[in-house]
Formats: sequence, C-alpha cells, structure tokens
Amino acid sequence: MAGDNANLRVWSGADVRLAPLGSTTPTTLTEDWDAAFELVGLLSEDAGMEEGRNSTKKDIFTYGGGLGRTVNNKFKPTFKFTPAEYNDLVNEAMNPGREVTAGSGIVTIDSAVPTLYTVEWMVGLELADGDTVKRRIYWKVKFDPE
Repeated sequence: MAGDNANLRVWSGADVRLAPLGSTTPTTLTEDWDAAFELVGLLSEDAGMEEGRNSTKKDIFTYGGGLGRTVNNKFKPTFKFTPAEYNDLVNEAMNPGREVTAGSGIVTIDSAVPTLYTVEWMVGLELADGDTVKRRIYWKVKFDPE
C-alpha cells in the first residue's frame, strides 16, 4: 500500500487559547470559540508548540517467565507551547495568584505566594493547513513554567 501525499500536513497556522474551567467549547470546526477562550498571542517560531503523550507500560508474565502481554496504563496527553508575546494573559498563566502591577513598561510581581497555589485552565488549540483545520481542547491544565 502506497502513501498518500494528500495526507501530509504542514500546520502553518496555530492559535492557542486559554479559558477558565467549565467554559463552553465549540462542537464543530466552524463554530466560533466562546469569548472565554482568550488568544495567547504569537508563539515562538523556534519552540512553537508540541503535542505528545506519556504512558506507563506494564509487562505481564506467565508462569515460567514468558511474556504474556504488555498493557499501557496511566495515559496522559501532553503539550507544550512557548509564547513569543508577554501579555496579561500569559503573565496570569505564568504567575498564578500573584499580584501584578504594571506601569511605564515596568512589571512588578509579588513573590509572596503560597507554594501550592495552582490554577487550572482549559486550553484550546487550533491548527490550520490551508482549508484543513484541526482543533484540540485540553481540560484541567496546570502550567509548569520552565
């Protein structure tokens, strides 16, 4: 069976949106995003966005030591994106619960925050290759600034 070049995708357009948990999600590819899903802004050209998955594999052995089966469990989809813009939404996601003041180009972030403070988000991804569009919606995302 030969491959089909029509199935190749070059995702030249990408939007990342953040929304509070419980926001209304689109049900079709043509439906507009709910206003709660705010655009993160431009992404870094070099780091951009990556999707992946993590899972744990477990080998099950039969009596006598033969491998009977391998099962996957603890599946977790992952993604990473690097914003090129540092706007209010990015600042809020990167510094949850911190008091932020801005003025005259200076941003002051209060560092006195409980260590276990986390905010969970919904993340909407939209990729485009010409007229072909792909959307992914992730629930309960916690940001891990590196």
